[in-house]
Amino acid sequence: MKNLIEQSKDILINKGEEVSLEEAFSRLPGNVINNELYVARKEMNAICDSLKNGDDFDTKRFSKLISELQGIKKEAKTFKTAEDVPQSFIYKS
Repeated sequence: MKNLIEQSKDILINKGEEVSLEEAFSRLPGNVINNELYVARKEMNAICDSLKNGDDFDTKRFSKLISELQGIKKEAKTFKTAEDVPQSFIYKS
């Protein structure tokens, strides 16, 4: 019986796609974590607190948060090895 990786490759190759199942990871730059992501987290907490207090759900406010999160997502970069990660993407609090 084939293992899962071999089965996945067979499925993807049969669809005419090249396969690269090497492990990779994504990181956000430190300035995004300390700025945009921090602000988005505070906004999400504020929305949750507001709802817990019985306030109405503000769809415009929530949509704005989603838009901000999508912008943050675009800042993420994918790396294959730890050596490929530039200093700006190495974050330790």
